[in-house]
Amino acid sequence: MLKKMQQKGTILCFVLLTVGLYVILSRYVWVINSDTHKMKMYQMDERDRIVQLKYQSESIVQLKYQSESTGKVTVQPIGKHSGKLTGKPKGVYFLKVHKCGSTTLQTILLRYGLLYNMTIGMPCSHPQSVRQIMGIPEPLKSEHIMPLSTGLTHYDLIAQHTRYSIDVKQIMMPGTPFVAILRDPITHFKSLFSFFKVYITYRKHISLPNNATVREKFKYFVDRIKDMPELTISPPDGLPARNPQLYTFGLTDHQTKNLDFVQDSLKQFESDFDLVMLVEHFDESLVLLRNILNCDLRDLISLKSSYVSPDKGATKLTTKQKQNILEWNAGDKILYDHFNKTFWKKVEQYGFDRMSEDVAKLQELARIEKESCHAIGKIIGAFEVGLETQRCKLYNADIWNLERFVRSRMTKSGIYNVSLAQRTCKHPPTLDGQ
Repeated sequence: MLKKMQQKGTILCFVLLTVGLYVILSRYVWVINSDTHKMKMYQMDERDRIVQLKYQSESIVQLKYQSESTGKVTVQPIGKHSGKLTGKPKGVYFLKVHKCGSTTLQTILLRYGLLYNMTIGMPCSHPQSVRQIMGIPEPLKSEHIMPLSTGLTHYDLIAQHTRYSIDVKQIMMPGTPFVAILRDPITHFKSLFSFFKVYITYRKHISLPNNATVREKFKYFVDRIKDMPELTISPPDGLPARNPQLYTFGLTDHQTKNLDFVQDSLKQFESDFDLVMLVEHFDESLVLLRNILNCDLRDLISLKSSYVSPDKGATKLTTKQKQNILEWNAGDKILYDHFNKTFWKKVEQYGFDRMSEDVAKLQELARIEKESCHAIGKIIGAFEVGLETQRCKLYNADIWNLERFVRSRMTKSGIYNVSLAQRTCKHPPTLDGQ
């Protein structure tokens, strides 16, 4: 009896051991297959892979983007449009205005240009020079831009700091839309004062203790603004303390203070620019921009939660202080007020309900894309995947790295004539186009 019980125990142990080995082996095979599946996923098309992650990850909500034409949930591959948009996406000349959320838009446009293999113009300069400006304080000319190789004659996209000139039309591909961005002169001046450390430029005219805060210096300056001299607050690009937005539009310092001349210039600006965006209505501006560029909303999303730096400390101004700033920047106020009106006319033509729907789509797409990029590199199954898609890397790249990437792409693809640039540029780039 004891012998039979021992035999049954041995058989039971053998069965359990066999089952255990089977489970372990099955798990091992599943892991191999899972890893193989993951590697295949990372070899798939960028957009399709992101979409798969959206549906596979429990933390990702179901895609809510509705096609304009069918009303059904759709997923568009890179470079294709949703709904009514047809034809080839257009390039763009973007007049980048200091402290107007312009770096956010610049990164969006550089990614857009890379996405559609556009010829992107970058400053003809080397890493030790001022990289963010192109030709300033002079109006933009062809010699300020990295020269093109033989057979290429125009640029599809420029999104650097420039001073506008009608001659830019000779540089850009015919039919290229021209776009700029503006900001309310009061908040714009507050931002400039802090960013460019205007209080240092005017230190001889601000009689406050050295330990005074920036806010205290700002209020001191604004209270006495009528007695302040007119100085240059950014020597590299000659940016004046008064009417800096008009200066970027190409007017001289003297012209920006001639309000009749400013008023007469508005018609020319309105004729030259297809769209003047407003930083206070950035999402609505992007929707209008999408319509002009003939691209997909997804091409113009930003993962940033704010398009301009927050006003730390929320400097509160009196009515008198606001009036002082507006009088100091009277030319900028005329410019902003005019294009504020034209902006809302464009929104009205677009349709207010349609605009609200498309802004909601844009924000939803940005949220989904942000979660998708966050999902890539998270734990999938039992293993951590550390890879990122190229698109997500571009989303997370700062402007300096993004510009280096653009230069590298343009140089390696033979678009830039680097040898010519080394002979003709004021600040010759390196052999690799940097």
